[in-house]
Amino acid sequence: MKNKNIVIILSTLISGLLLFALIDGLPYVYFQILRWVSTLVFIYYAYVAYENEASWLCVICVGFAILFNPIAP
Repeated sequence: MKNKNIVIILSTLISGLLLFALIDGLPYVYFQILRWVSTLVFIYYAYVAYENEASWLCVICVGFAILFNPIAP
């Protein structure tokens, strides 16, 4: 299953980025990049959830995409 491997890779990426964000003294640009990457990943998760007919998961992913929205924080 192609989507499953991509989701695992993206989950690992986002988890690592969010854990790295706990380090004190990171520049603001890191958090801007984190917001863009997180939003794009959650939009992709919402798409995959929609394709798999998991509407509750789709709503949660859209909510997180809005939460990490880099355009209108």
